[in-house]
Amino acid sequence: MDLLWEAGPKGLTHGEVCDSLKREKRLSVGRSIVYQTLRGLYENDKVEREWDTKANAHRNVLNERLLPASLDEDFEEWIDDKFKNKIETVLFPVFLDYLSQIMKLAQEKRVSDEFIPKQIKESWCDRCGRSHEAEFFFLALLYYAAYSFVYSPTDWEFDDHALENRITKLYADNRLADPKPHE
Repeated sequence: MDLLWEAGPKGLTHGEVCDSLKREKRLSVGRSIVYQTLRGLYENDKVEREWDTKANAHRNVLNERLLPASLDEDFEEWIDDKFKNKIETVLFPVFLDYLSQIMKLAQEKRVSDEFIPKQIKESWCDRCGRSHEAEFFFLALLYYAAYSFVYSPTDWEFDDHALENRITKLYADNRLADPKPHE
């Protein structure tokens, strides 16, 4: 999975995975094990396959729907049915502002561009014309933000103490946490 992640939208053939594993001395496995593993990932919708005529082999590309968490179908339907409007009108504008500010800081070279997705056409997916590297980058940023929010009342060091108090109050008012856990 790590190798496919690093390969991005171009993916890897079975032979390229074997060569990479051998070169990095990460695993000592036979070609048939690699093939069966890639086949299993394909059958479980973790990767997609494209035929590469130059390599005369399938390229295995991580499926862009691979998320950091999966939701119960009934729960996902409940969210979609009850909160879709709030997601679009409240949450998406905040996400857009957050991600736009991060990209602007990177473009202005005010932060390291070490983790910023490549902004060149060669990194786009041939099938959909999008950067899956960018999608995963945005998902990771949003996941980190959501994780920080959920655990923020006790772990996050806030600069904005009013915000900290509002989040703590959200938990306390809804009887989801002890408002004063360390006393």
